Amino acid sequence: MREVRLLQQISHINVVRMIEAYQSASGRLYLVFEYVESTVLALLKASPQPGLPVKQVQSIMWQLARALAHLHKKKVRAAWSFSSVGG
Repeated sequence: MREVRLLQQISHINVVRMIEAYQSASGRLYLVFEYVESTVLALLKASPQPGLPVKQVQSIMWQLARALAHLHKKKVRAAWSFSSVGG
């Protein structure tokens, strides 16, 4: 599968690494990713105020921008667009 091959080739500090992919006897595809200690959702839920502090948002957005720049450089493109999400 194209997506699995792409995930196997991606190596960047700001992209979660796929460790393994396998297909079960029933044909279901399973992807195993490295452990991620925290998520943005967990940070939002733990935040006492609505939203996150500005410095934390800046850090998250910087990491996201670096990851997207790396994927763009590797010519990885999404198969969907924002205009097709939810509509």
